[in-house]
Amino acid sequence: MSQDTIRKPDNTAHLISKTRRLINEYLVHEMEEAGIHGFVPSHGDIICTLFKHPQITMTKLAKAIQRDRSTVTTLVKKLQQLGYVLLQENPKDTRSRLVSLTDKGRKLKDEFHPISVRLTQSIWQGISKEDRMQFRSILDKIIQNFS
Repeated sequence: MSQDTIRKPDNTAHLISKTRRLINEYLVHEMEEAGIHGFVPSHGDIICTLFKHPQITMTKLAKAIQRDRSTVTTLVKKLQQLGYVLLQENPKDTRSRLVSLTDKGRKLKDEFHPISVRLTQSIWQGISKEDRMQFRSILDKIIQNFS
């Protein structure tokens, strides 16, 4: 790639940001249609992690969803207010707290899967398998460029 190409601004970051915004709007709409209100997509990251790890410390949860601990604390407290998660003292370490799903939170699994399937179908509609693989490969390289 020539220096002129590198220096010339393009709208790649804008397109990535717009795609993320549209996906988030889609997810919020789908959740509301399913009767799940007050959710934001980052709540989904927490809930899905708790599907895999029924009880986890706040620190490990933050690492798993790649968010800072203070952000995760805020998100978990909102999920606790909505009745989806339980936050309790860690008997093994009084400095940490454990997060787990309530019965209401576990019931979300049945709603999340079909929403995820529809999202995936919307994202890849009209895009060939080869283009999907190339796109994902390029995104991986972009992410590595920032690592």
